[in-house]
Amino acid sequence: MVEAFDMGWDAPGVLAPPQLAPVLRVVACGETLYLQGFLAALAGKETIAVTSVDPRREDALALISALEPVAIIVERHEVCASLVLEALYRGFAVISLDVNEHAVRIFAGRCVPAASVAELTQVIAALERANGDCEHYRF
Repeated sequence: MVEAFDMGWDAPGVLAPPQLAPVLRVVACGETLYLQGFLAALAGKETIAVTSVDPRREDALALISALEPVAIIVERHEVCASLVLEALYRGFAVISLDVNEHAVRIFAGRCVPAASVAELTQVIAALERANGDCEHYRF
């Protein structure tokens, strides 16, 4: 079918090349069996690439930043709070697995200007109106 190829992908009877789904990069921090179970299951997904970073490393945050992940996956009872907080400040989403609740919590750093007490009060009031749902509050 060289003739059809020469006519372009839009020619009748010619199939376009398959569109590859983007690969989502995530970083996993931790070594619990619970987390490792999730990572083993994610390893079979073609659209997700997981890289493990030891959160105890001094350069853990630099490694995570260099990887530019969509999210960082941690196990609630294992990871260092300062690493999570700093990751949020840098704009990374953090997915926290909780074995006790069989749930995940998603944390996303959202920067809202609040240079004064009045502006901070507005942020607090907006959170109250949204029942703590950070995704839906408006200023």
